[in-house]
This record gives sequence, structure tokens and C-alpha cells, in this order.
Amino acid sequence: MNFDYAGKTADITVTYTKAASGSTGNSAATTDSSSTSSTPDVTANKADEKAPVQKETIYAIKKLGLYRTPNFSKQTRELYYAKRTRTNRPQFVVTGYARSKQGRLRYKVVDVNHDRRTAGKVGYITANDAFTTATYYQSNPKRVKVLRDGVKSYRQVSLKTVGHRYRQGQVLKVKKLVRYHLTTRLLLRNGEYVSANKTLSIKQ
Repeated sequence: MNFDYAGKTADITVTYTKAASGSTGNSAATTDSSSTSSTPDVTANKADEKAPVQKETIYAIKKLGLYRTPNFSKQTRELYYAKRTRTNRPQFVVTGYARSKQGRLRYKVVDVNHDRRTAGKVGYITANDAFTTATYYQSNPKRVKVLRDGVKSYRQVSLKTVGHRYRQGQVLKVKKLVRYHLTTRLLLRNGEYVSANKTLSIKQ
């Protein structure tokens, strides 16, 4: 499966674990009780009782931990991802799901932050929606502002042939949102495509 992160592309194989029978819908889960005050414990809500739907790539919007097992503790914690600005938020691909001994839902993820030392790490993170969100736009933003210099547009939805390069602060008019595998693209009014990765642009 082809994904693009901050203007780069990578092939990721994504598999999903079948959820418990008789359950459907979205999900959330709590962080571990050993979290520091900057990562508050969140009480599981009703969505935690349901099995997860298929997720696209996600990024962290708050500080969160990566754990070796679905049972979160200081002993199983690999590392913390600090809260970062939008353009530098840690990104993950969800490859499966699991539950802790208490029944809390976790995402099994692979770290796809290719410019960081954590790239390629595999583990579990909270499935609580307060801590992560979809990396790619899921509806047409109509207009977006470019967040960094050098964002490229392409002539094909596969993002193969470069068309234009845009400066930070430029506003692009979007014709429609296009789905491409598990990611999305923004089809611009000029007929070219840009990645719908939210680290590259912000809705206006």
C-alpha cells in the first residue's frame, strides 16, 4: 500500500485483526495510569465497548506513549512522543488492534516518521480519539493554506510527475477530495493533485 508522508512516499503493508464478533463501530481507549500529569488518564467511554472500524493513517495530537504490549505500564513503555506542532506531528500506520487485560482498545502501529530515529518501531498506542486523529483529510476542505515551502502538486493521483511547487502561506483552491488506497488527495482547480496529509496544509 502506498502512502505519502510530508511529501514523501513509502510502501506499507497493512493488515487488520478481526474484531470480536457481535460488535461494530468506532472506538476509544485510555492511556496508562502511570502517565505523568502532562498526559492525563482518560476514562474509557462507551465507544471503547465497540470493535474498531478500519483506520487510515493517524497522527498524534497530544503526548502519548508507545508500548510493547496492550497492557500499558512503565515496564512495557518503549518511549513517549512529545506533543508537537502540526507540521511535525508523529505519524503512524495502524496495522492491527488488541485489548488490554481491562478490555481497553489499543492500536497496533508502525512508526512512519522517516526522518526520525524512531522510524520503523512497532508497538501499541492508545485508541482514544482525544490523542490521535486521521492524518489525511476525510472531506473536501475547498481551500487550504500551504504550511511549508516546497509542497508539490502532481499530474497524477499516484503523485508521480511533479507539476508545481508552492510556497508556505499560499492558498490553494480544491475542486474535490479523491481517495487513493488508504490515503486521500486534493484535486486542485488546475487539475493537479497534492497530498491531503494535514501536516502539509491547513483548511481555510
